Amino acid sequence: MITRNRVVHGIAVLMFVAVASFVSAEIKPIEVTSLDGKRLTVGRGGELPELVMVLATRCPVSNAYNSRMAAIAKEYEGKVKVVGVNPNETEDNAEVIRHAKENGLNFPVYRDPGLKLTEMWKLRVTPEVFLFDKAGKLYYSGRIDDSQEESKIKSQDLRNALDRLLSGKAAIVSETKPFGCSIKRMK
Repeated sequence: MITRNRVVHGIAVLMFVAVASFVSAEIKPIEVTSLDGKRLTVGRGGELPELVMVLATRCPVSNAYNSRMAAIAKEYEGKVKVVGVNPNETEDNAEVIRHAKENGLNFPVYRDPGLKLTEMWKLRVTPEVFLFDKAGKLYYSGRIDDSQEESKIKSQDLRNALDRLLSGKAAIVSETKPFGCSIKRMK
């Protein structure tokens, strides 16, 4: 006999699979440019899982996460390749370099010339994160945690995803809605 709980559980599993498949289908590897002109393809897989953190220099929400982004990069060093991407056309390289240095961002920060990554990955806000497994498959995307204010955090979404990925477990949540500042384009 099929119970209401089984039906609800079945629907939830199907929705999770559909969302995970939809998210993974949209994310393709793409080339970004470092602040010194070097190029890197992100989202393609490699020896380590890859974490792409989308950030900004002038966004108060992104800036509230600077110390958390640095701490995550340090904590998972050697286990996960961490890169930052600043897509904002209104923030120049000198500003991005200064911001990274002043805020202890201990990972390389790249630019998104022509907003190719922004458009292909459908970036919405800063900060926003994308975690890929070693095969280059999107494992998690969305917010770092659930509160701009550290004292009010209830859900460590990115850390939970990192820990599950590194322990070989399936993601419980593969996507959360990020919050922050919109991507700034030149007019």
